[in-house]
Amino acid sequence: MHAILETERLLLRPLQLEDAIFIVELFNSPGWLKYIGDRKITHKVTAQKYINSLLENPAINYTVFILKTTKKPIGIVSLIQRKEESHPDIGFSILPQFSGKGYTFEASQAFLKAHCNKEKHENIIAFTKPTNAKSIQLLKKLGLQYTGNFQKNDELLSYFSLK
Repeated sequence: MHAILETERLLLRPLQLEDAIFIVELFNSPGWLKYIGDRKITHKVTAQKYINSLLENPAINYTVFILKTTKKPIGIVSLIQRKEESHPDIGFSILPQFSGKGYTFEASQAFLKAHCNKEKHENIIAFTKPTNAKSIQLLKKLGLQYTGNFQKNDELLSYFSLK
């Protein structure tokens, strides 16, 4: 997805180098560190290098969602085609001060609709820690169904599937 998507309260656009400071803030938020892990992105330069690596990889699509009213980036939705998976997996994260207001659902729903209609993915999957109740609730609200738990690199993960 390279076009800008618009929802009632948000604009969704591809990740850009200019998002480095936002990425530092998001990647060091308590939820990111607890459920996704420490990426060691602690300042603008490391964030820019990380963003460049994402932008150079055609299997990774990071989309930033921005409040229309303030033009402030508040979260991301991603779609990643991992080598070991048959289908791309969706992920999302939001700055903690904006959590619980429906923004991530609004962004993820628009993102999924654009990808399912435009790119014709046969299926979309998702992984999360079984303790991440907010993500599990959102995945179910988006229509993904729990299909089981599995071990990956000594970590227990829950697997969800759109179809």
